[in-house]
Parts: sequence; C-alpha cells; structure tokens
Amino acid sequence: MATFILFLHIVGASFWIGSMLFLILVLHPFLRELLKEKKIFYRILRRYNFIGTTLILPFMLITGLLNLHYGVGIKEAFSGKGDYSRTFLLKFFLYWLVFALSVFHDYLVGPKGLEEERFRKVARFVGIANLLLSLTIAFLGVKLRFGG
Repeated sequence: MATFILFLHIVGASFWIGSMLFLILVLHPFLRELLKEKKIFYRILRRYNFIGTTLILPFMLITGLLNLHYGVGIKEAFSGKGDYSRTFLLKFFLYWLVFALSVFHDYLVGPKGLEEERFRKVARFVGIANLLLSLTIAFLGVKLRFGG
C-alpha cells in the first residue's frame, strides 16, 4: 500500500509541476500570438485551476500525509527533531505557501490580469514564484526519500 500511495503522490506532483511548465513555456507564448488569446487562455486556465488547485493540491496533501503514516510516522515528522523532520516541516510550510499563492493567483489576480496590465504583472510574478516553490518542494521530497 505504501508504494501505491507514493506512486499516486509522484503522479500528482508530476501533473502539478508538469502542467505549470507546459503552461508557462509552451501554451502561453503560443496563445499570446493568437488574436483571441484572452478568451482561449482564460477557458484553459479555468479548467486547469479547478483540476490543479482545487483537486491536485489537496490530493497531494492527503497522499503526502499517508506517505508519512506508512513511513516515519506523522508524530515523528512533526516533531522538529532531526534532519528528516526539519526538511519535512520546511516542505509542509512551502506546500501551504504554494496553496495560498495558487488560490491568490488562480482565483483573484489571474482572471483580473486578462483585462488589466497591473494584475497581469502580479499574476506573472506569482505564477513564476509558485513554480520555483513547487520545484523546491519536489527537491525536498526527493531529499526526504534519502533520509531528510
């Protein structure tokens, strides 16, 4: 069961980070050149926001906590003692930061950014920061698999 939970967690992380990379590096530059970019991009982002932020991020929290349950134990991970616990606590804090930034980006500044340049700049900055934080979380996850 532990292996399957870890597999699901990795699939969720792959979707989360992979789709952000795809949106930033492939889709957005292409759609920017199209005449009706705003409408098309907004429809894609609304769908992605629901799947990514509303479904995948909570899924990652659940599978992550289940990984702890089957691994070192939840109490040990939250103890703050040892390298593993400190790395986990940093990862857990960054998860909540990414979650908050995702909600802020996807449901507040992102939609307004389609109409106003000032919101577009904030959405771009938050989106890039969120990607970098997500990559950091993935790195910390790998570090935890090797003992913290």
